[in-house]
Amino acid sequence: MDRGNDLGDCCEAIPSLLSSRYYLHLSAKTKIDDSITAEGLLSHDNMRLFVDHYCSLIEGLDREAAAVSLAGWFTGAALAIQHMLSVHNHILKFELADMRFFIERNESAFPEIRCHVNEWTISNLPLEKMSHEQQRYNTLAHAYGQLLAPLLRVIAKVSGSSVRALWGQVLAALHDACMLWKQEIQHSEQITTIINDFDTVVSGLDGALFQLKRNPLNIPLRYVKSLDGTKEDVLLKPSCCLYYRIEAGQYCFVCPRITEKARTVMREAFQKEKG
Repeated sequence: MDRGNDLGDCCEAIPSLLSSRYYLHLSAKTKIDDSITAEGLLSHDNMRLFVDHYCSLIEGLDREAAAVSLAGWFTGAALAIQHMLSVHNHILKFELADMRFFIERNESAFPEIRCHVNEWTISNLPLEKMSHEQQRYNTLAHAYGQLLAPLLRVIAKVSGSSVRALWGQVLAALHDACMLWKQEIQHSEQITTIINDFDTVVSGLDGALFQLKRNPLNIPLRYVKSLDGTKEDVLLKPSCCLYYRIEAGQYCFVCPRITEKARTVMREAFQKEKG
C-alpha cells in the first residue's frame, strides 16, 4: 500500500492524470491560499458564500445556475476514485477531512474548481473474489455516498436546487467518463469491469447511502441523434445544466428541456453552417 505522496513506481503517472482530467491533486501541501476544506463546506453559511462567489465569477443569474455547475466540479473526486478502480484495479481512499477546494480563475474560460487531497492511500484489490467484489462496492459507496453526497445535499439546501437535478449532472459526467475509459482500453475484460462498476453506482448502491428513498443515479438514459447527424447518438442530459441562466448563456443541444423540434432546428442550422 502506498501512503502520503509516495505512490510507488507503478503509479508515477497517476497524479498527473488525476489533476489534468479530474482536477484532483494528491499533494501533502496543507495550506492553500483562498481555499476551504470539504468539511468547511458542510456549513450552510460557508457553502452559501462559496456558491455566491462562484456565481459572480461565472456571471450566473441566480444561485441555482452556480449550484448545478458546482455539482459537476465536485464530481471529480468520485470519478477519480472510480477511474483508479475500474481502469487500474487500485483503491484510492481519502476522507472529506483530507479534501480542500479552491477556485482557479481562468481569463479565457470558466473558473475551475480544484481539489487538493493531503492524505490518501492507494492499494491493490484483494485477490480473493469475495473480498475483491466487496471492496469494489465499498470503494464506490464511499466515493459517492460519503464524499460527494454530503456536499450535494448542502448545495441543494443553500441554493434552492433540487438535489436530484444535481445528481443528474453527476450521472452525465459519470456516463461520459465511462465512455472515454472504454475507448481507451484494449482488453475486453477491463471493459466489462468498467461497465460492471458503472452499473454498481447507478443501480447497485442503495438510496440510503444518499439519504434518499432511492438511488438518484438510477434513472433511464435517453439518447438523441448527434448535432452533425453523422456520429453515434449522444446522451440527452439527465437534468438541465442551466447554462441558459448564465450571462450570455443558452440552451444546450442535449438539454432535456428543449423539444425535438427545437433540436432539429439547431441540427439543421449547424449542418448548414458547416456546409
